[in-house]
Amino acid sequence: MNRDETINILTILKVAYPNGYKNLTKQDAEATIALWLDIFADKPFEIVAMAAKSYICTGIFPPAIAEINEYINKFTHPEQMTGLEAWQYVRKACSNSGYHAKEEFDRLPPVIQRTVGSPNQLKAWCMEEIEIFETVTQSNFIKSFSARQKSMAEFDKLPEVIKITALKLSGLLPQIPQVDTDDRLKKLTHIATRGAV
Repeated sequence: MNRDETINILTILKVAYPNGYKNLTKQDAEATIALWLDIFADKPFEIVAMAAKSYICTGIFPPAIAEINEYINKFTHPEQMTGLEAWQYVRKACSNSGYHAKEEFDRLPPVIQRTVGSPNQLKAWCMEEIEIFETVTQSNFIKSFSARQKSMAEFDKLPEVIKITALKLSGLLPQIPQVDTDDRLKKLTHIATRGAV
């Protein structure tokens, strides 16, 4: 989303919530535009506009960025796998993991692989007593999977520049080139600390 599109969305919100924006100074307006632009720079205008208009249909007060982000997340991830659905994949994989744990692990969707951890875990689970597997292991897996889904959904809401920086800092993306990420991060830090561009 570019600056003009950001101004367009904020204008829509100003029209929908005139009292919420009536005392905004020029400096406050510029800071608001800059912050919204930084947060939603990697999002398509159409999605952000749809989220803002959807919020207007139900929200009584002007939206916070987090509320618009929540609508964007609903539009871009309409159906996520539940913990019980994921468990069915694991259950099926475990039924053949005594000798073929690696192959079964490789067939699992990536989000389930991250929760399971490794083929060795599938093999260990397939050797458990059925009562333990169907109660304790299932419960623990579903909790872990749900927590991971929630964490991934929260991470997905972050602006691209923050995601890249976080992954670089964690060592998961050391190969990312220094494009304009550092300049955008400086700008974001400047806005956060001073409230203006």
